[in-house]
Amino acid sequence: MGQVETGQIRKILLVDDEESILGITSAMLERIADKHGLDFDIKTSSDAVHVLYDLVHQQKDDFDLIFMDVRMPRVCGEEIYRSMQLMDSKGQDRVVFVTAYPDDLVDAIFGVPLKILKKPFHLRDVEKIVLRIFDLDDGSGDEPWETLENKPC
Repeated sequence: MGQVETGQIRKILLVDDEESILGITSAMLERIADKHGLDFDIKTSSDAVHVLYDLVHQQKDDFDLIFMDVRMPRVCGEEIYRSMQLMDSKGQDRVVFVTAYPDDLVDAIFGVPLKILKKPFHLRDVEKIVLRIFDLDDGSGDEPWETLENKPC
């Protein structure tokens, strides 16, 4: 990702069908931004179909970080991710799947290791992910997310 420059705005997308999760995660991100002197432009969506259209068909994948729920009505997070891969989207390495059911991601997604944040999660979990993704930590220690290594199809 690279170091965050002073005054640089980082765009973050939250995708979850539960409005409460969107609100809580958004508030967590605002606290993290305040604590670390960061500036986030946070977009939220509870409509996965709309997100799929924007990210894939409109190629609006200029987000620096995407937190995406796995289980959603009509279109699941995995389908959005697969579509991003097929469209050669640059955003796929910035996706963190948020789920209480990591086993839902067992199907291979073209051999790419997945970043997973398990529900329920806490402020410190989100903070560690943000700092690692934006290269603001020292990079030592374990990854702040669980990783699912999928085998190629």
